[in-house]
Amino acid sequence: MRKTNQTEGAGSERPKRVPINGSREILSVSGIPDHLHPCWVNDIDNNIERYQGAGYGFWTGDAIVGDRKIDSDSPIGTGVISKNVGNGVTAFLMVVPVEYYKEDQEALAAEIKEKEAVLFRNLKQGEGRYGPGLTIQSSDQVKRELGGF
Repeated sequence: MRKTNQTEGAGSERPKRVPINGSREILSVSGIPDHLHPCWVNDIDNNIERYQGAGYGFWTGDAIVGDRKIDSDSPIGTGVISKNVGNGVTAFLMVVPVEYYKEDQEALAAEIKEKEAVLFRNLKQGEGRYGPGLTIQSSDQVKRELGGF
C-alpha cells in the first residue's frame, strides 16, 4: 500500500486527483491567449502545410496540456509542443487568430446548410415512409431543439 507524507502542512496545495477509471482530457489545452484558437494537427500527408497555408502557426509559448504544464523553456527541443497520438502519428499544437477560425466555421456551416438543402429538396418523404417516430431534421432544427450549441 502507498504511504503518504503526513508531515505536509495543511496549507500545502495538493494536485487534483484523477480517478483511474475516470476520463482524462489528455489533449485539452489551456494557457493560450483568448485571441488565438488552438488546434492539434496530425503530421500526416500534408496536413501541417495545409494548416499553415490557412494561417495557422506552431504554438511555441507556455501551455498546459491535459494535466501537465509544458513551458517553452523545457527540454522539448525547438519549443514546439507536440504529442504522440498513436500509430506512429505525432500531433502538433497550432494556433490561428480567432477571427480566421470563426470565418472557417461560418464557411463550413454554409456548406453543410447547402448540402442539407439539396438532400431535403430531393427527399420525397411520404406519410409513414420511414415508420412512426422517425423524422429527418436539418442541423438548424436540431440546434433550435437543443437550445443552440
